[in-house]
Amino acid sequence: MKDSEIFTVNGILGESVTFPVNIQEPRQVKIIAWTSKTSVAYVTPGDSETAPVVTVTHRNYYERIHALGPNYNLVISDLRMEDAGDYKADINTQADPYTTTKRYNLQIYRR
Repeated sequence: MKDSEIFTVNGILGESVTFPVNIQEPRQVKIIAWTSKTSVAYVTPGDSETAPVVTVTHRNYYERIHALGPNYNLVISDLRMEDAGDYKADINTQADPYTTTKRYNLQIYRR
């Protein structure tokens, strides 16, 4: 996936959706900053036994976001219509190319 590509993610109202980050070298990750219309969350590595740590930065997302190890895919649960829109993940790693940006467009449908 090139930097400029936008990946479409489809979700169902009230259910959960996964943003595929698919980190190839998870040990290299320092922090992933997620933004949408506002800042959404920061994801940092847990220790080797635990899932990544998520710090939610916008109250609309409290208790609705988690990250799956080891590939850092982001999950938003209990989807709301206002969650729809563009999302960006700035992935900061310890090796070149220090920051990779992935873009997503979340579309939400009613069942």
